[in-house]
Amino acid sequence: MPPADMPGPVRHVAVFGANIGLLLADLAAEYPEARVLGVEPDYDNAVLARRNIEHLGERGRIVETAVWHRDTTLEVDWGRDAWGVNIADPDAQDRSTNGTQQVGPIVIDASDAGRLLADWTGGAPVDYLLVSVESAWQELLRHGDWARDVRCIKIEISDARSAAAADEAVPLLEKLGFQARLETLPWGAFAIGLRV
Repeated sequence: MPPADMPGPVRHVAVFGANIGLLLADLAAEYPEARVLGVEPDYDNAVLARRNIEHLGERGRIVETAVWHRDTTLEVDWGRDAWGVNIADPDAQDRSTNGTQQVGPIVIDASDAGRLLADWTGGAPVDYLLVSVESAWQELLRHGDWARDVRCIKIEISDARSAAAADEAVPLLEKLGFQARLETLPWGAFAIGLRV
């Protein structure tokens, strides 16, 4: 959920890495006036997400694509028992990490984050954006011009390198004009940025 200090009103909510849409449905219930957008690259997850938010009608939308800072194709690894896909390391010799056997790499289409958000809101600001895209969040923020119309952003940091990666999140958000902080959890962290 958004941070308690996020200013209102909330009209547009988006989730990058929507999975099966349950969080999106929760956000729609929490903010009954808001339109919600979920972006999910996995076909099976996107099908379930559409089913889980179909009761929202035109208020909810699922876009089946990976999200990136430009339109492109990405090579990703997906490990069995993993939470999602990670950008593939082309130099990796061993495709197993922490006992998780890798099945990839695979190539997927990725869409420009800024275009996705602007097309959906008609150019209005996105009031809250949750980014749950495994290891891709760092590269998204390094090329973060797409986030200029986002009022509040929350980055889920749950990859294997989360401790080192979390140290990079706050400076990246601050460079984009957010007041940022880090909330550390036993499984990872959330980096939160608010526009003031």
